[in-house]
Amino acid sequence: MSVFSEKEVAVRNIIFSTPLSEPEYYLLKTSAIAAVFVLAASLPILLSFAYYAHYFNFYAYDEFTLPLLLFLLPSQIFVLGLALAVGRVHSRLLYPLLPLVLFLGFFNPRLPAWFDLFGNNFLSWPLRWYLGVMEGPIPYILPNDFLYSRLVFIFMGVVMFAFTCRKSKT
Repeated sequence: MSVFSEKEVAVRNIIFSTPLSEPEYYLLKTSAIAAVFVLAASLPILLSFAYYAHYFNFYAYDEFTLPLLLFLLPSQIFVLGLALAVGRVHSRLLYPLLPLVLFLGFFNPRLPAWFDLFGNNFLSWPLRWYLGVMEGPIPYILPNDFLYSRLVFIFMGVVMFAFTCRKSKT
């Protein structure tokens, strides 16, 4: 049951002496992680909305809803499910997972669109060169393989979360 730390194993009897079952415990832990993610993601989004409102008098924020959902939600669900599943297998595997996810998020390793977890291919200068648009707005077109990959990432994250929530034999 070592999801995030070896210390959890040491207090395992105390944790499960409460009326929470093991799946409920993981659901509670996931809820806390999701709440922190929503708060952490909301701050820069709200700051950017304030920036657009102040400098450009732009208030049509509903145009950002689909891109926010396509770029944030699938990667968050997948990484959460992956971290919980990897932590359930062995907590020390989380140490190399963290820098790998950060590397994929901050840099663009030129992954194919269907494997691009964070959508970096659509948020960089090479996209301008690829589309031949050097000035002005970039035409916002997402290929179908990218959209399908978002669904696959969500599905895989949910499956890994379900793997994590299953009861352990001990």
